[in-house]
Amino acid sequence: MGVRMAIWRVAEAKARLSEMLDKTEMEGPQVVRRRKTEFHLLTKEQLLERCKVAVEEKPFISGWDALRPSFEERYDDVEFPRLRGKMRTVDLG
Repeated sequence: MGVRMAIWRVAEAKARLSEMLDKTEMEGPQVVRRRKTEFHLLTKEQLLERCKVAVEEKPFISGWDALRPSFEERYDDVEFPRLRGKMRTVDLG
C-alpha cells in the first residue's frame, strides 16, 4: 500500500479538525504526531479494508501450532535410559 499520509502537529490538527476529517475521507489516512507518538486517523471503511488485507496476507496460527513442529522434532524420539548401577543412599534427616 503506497499511500502517502499527511502529517499534522497536534495544535494544527486541533485548529483544523474539520479540514483534517475531510482530507481523511478524500485523500486517505492522516497522521497526528505528539512528541514521539503517531496517531493515525482513518475512516471506518479504511480501517476495515486494512484489516481485511492483513487477514488475507497472514492466516491465524495459534501459539501451540506455531511451536508444535519444533517441539515434535526435539522430543519425539528421545529415550531416557534407566541407569543401572548401585543405588544411592539418601540422608533425609
